[in-house]
Amino acid sequence: MISSSSVGGDWTLVPAHAVDSTREAVLGADLDSIHFARGEPVDGLALAESDGVSYASGSVGGPLALLGPLSESLITIGLGLRLNPGSRQWLSEVRTGNICVVHPGDEHRGLFMPGSLYVTARLSADQLEEFSAEMGLVLDARQLGGSGVSSHRAADGPLAMLRSGFERVHRRDPGVPGSPVLGRFTLETVIGALAREPRAVPGARMPVGYGRIVARALDYIEANLAAPLSNRTIARAAFTSEATLHRAFLELFGETPQTFVRKWRLNRIRQDLASEAEARCTITMIANRWGVSELGRFAGLYRSLFGELPSETRARAAALRNPAAPGGQSPSP
Repeated sequence: MISSSSVGGDWTLVPAHAVDSTREAVLGADLDSIHFARGEPVDGLALAESDGVSYASGSVGGPLALLGPLSESLITIGLGLRLNPGSRQWLSEVRTGNICVVHPGDEHRGLFMPGSLYVTARLSADQLEEFSAEMGLVLDARQLGGSGVSSHRAADGPLAMLRSGFERVHRRDPGVPGSPVLGRFTLETVIGALAREPRAVPGARMPVGYGRIVARALDYIEANLAAPLSNRTIARAAFTSEATLHRAFLELFGETPQTFVRKWRLNRIRQDLASEAEARCTITMIANRWGVSELGRFAGLYRSLFGELPSETRARAAALRNPAAPGGQSPSP
């Protein structure tokens, strides 16, 4: 039996000294392994299961070959988070960001060089199509192709985020994301690289996954509304790509992420302008507090959204609080 211990989130880390650890370099597989140098071939294996998908991440300590079928009934998708020179799949050299697909029953032949890091996800064809549909994409058997190294690579941004995340898992860092987050982002990254956009279908339903993406994005935006917010940072917090984030916001709100953030900030500014507690703060101070610094452009955007200038909002609120002094007295911008 393989000895193991829990690490951050719900990942289980199989230590390097476990005698048969490399036989489960993909969770549930029974692989033959060949070590080419003295010492531990694997620094550690991180294993998890979530939503019916099995995940495995290997940190390679020495030259290691893994041979054999990965599953008799499930598809295995592997992503090279860091593949050092000399690493091969089916005798072809592979590089960081390459994606490997192994269909049920097919033989896998892989060679990993020291310092390499990978992650695999194992699931059924139906699950793969379902996850893809939730992202608004199509990844059927025809689109996926046969077993082998895909001609498509993972995007650099998500790839770097995943590499950092799994490095933390293997280091046993505190606060490591669990498989529902890190595993799901792995799937979204490889699906984003392999799948295609669907053909337009009148009356098609919104992908279910958009709701989850937007929910994560909104939590992050609300907590950081006063700070600089780029699409890249929001997508990273939502564990998705910038393109998917953009589509999700357009689908749910009819707004891009940046216009949504801007309007949320303008609403917060409007609330503060109408607040008696903020009456001694200038309009400039309030706008700057919510991350708005271009005051000339700010006034135009504010008027376009609310039909009045910031100064008019403040004056009207002051008049309502003190009917005896219509127009109110308030600090100038």
